Amino acid sequence: MDGVWKFIWLLCAGIVALVALTAYPIIKFYGFDAFIAVAAGAGVGSFVILFAFVANSWAFSRSTKDFYRVVLGGMLVRFVLVGAILFVFWKFVEIDFIAFVTSFLGFYLLLHFVEIHYLQKRLVGKKKMAS
Repeated sequence: MDGVWKFIWLLCAGIVALVALTAYPIIKFYGFDAFIAVAAGAGVGSFVILFAFVANSWAFSRSTKDFYRVVLGGMLVRFVLVGAILFVFWKFVEIDFIAFVTSFLGFYLLLHFVEIHYLQKRLVGKKKMAS
C-alpha cells in the first residue's frame, strides 16, 4: 500500500497548492463566495477520485474476476455518486453552483487522468514482474 499513500500525499499536496495559488485571483475577481464554491468543488471531486483510487488499488491484489468487478462496479458507483452530489449541491446547498460545478468537474477530470496514468504504470510494472 506504499504506492497508495504516495498517491494520497501527492493528491493532497497538489490540491492544497492549486487552491492556494488560485485563491487570490478568484477572491479578487469573483468574490469569496466563488472561492468557497471552487474549494468545495475541488474537495468533493478529489474525494470521489480518492475513493476510486483506493478501491482500484485494492482490486490489484485480487483475482482478475474480482478486479474487473471492482473497477467496472466502481465506475457505476462513481457515476451515480457524481450525479447525486451535483443534485444535492444544486437543490440544497446555497453556493455559487456554476463555480462549484466548474471546479468539481475540472478536478474530477484532471485527477481521473492522474489516476489512470498511475494505475497504468502500476499495471505495466505488475506485468513486468510476472514475466
